[in-house]
Amino acid sequence: MTDGRGDEAAMIAAAVAGKSLGEIAAAGGVSVSTAQRRLKNPEVARLVQEGRTEQRRQLIGRLNELAQLSMERLEELVTQEEPGVAVRAISLVLSSSQQLARVVELDERIRLIEQQMGGQQ
Repeated sequence: MTDGRGDEAAMIAAAVAGKSLGEIAAAGGVSVSTAQRRLKNPEVARLVQEGRTEQRRQLIGRLNELAQLSMERLEELVTQEEPGVAVRAISLVLSSSQQLARVVELDERIRLIEQQMGGQQ
């Protein structure tokens, strides 16, 4: 939205992209101090946060797609005739599965805590 005070949408997009304050100001066509003041505005801060959340959701979706492709390839490598390739692939699968198990366990714990906190309010 350009209203003579700079392009707020461009500033929000730059902030979501992780640009520096100077780059955010330049994108909005305003001074650094004006950009800083606008970013402190609760509505602008909310829009930046929403943009970053959406960006993370998209990234997670892409990572999930890559993880599926990677697992398919790893399945092929685990059965390789060459022992060195198979051993490295097996090692990667085992270490990854341990890490995933930890993440799943933590996720379950967080879910339970959130349920308990919800019941206390």
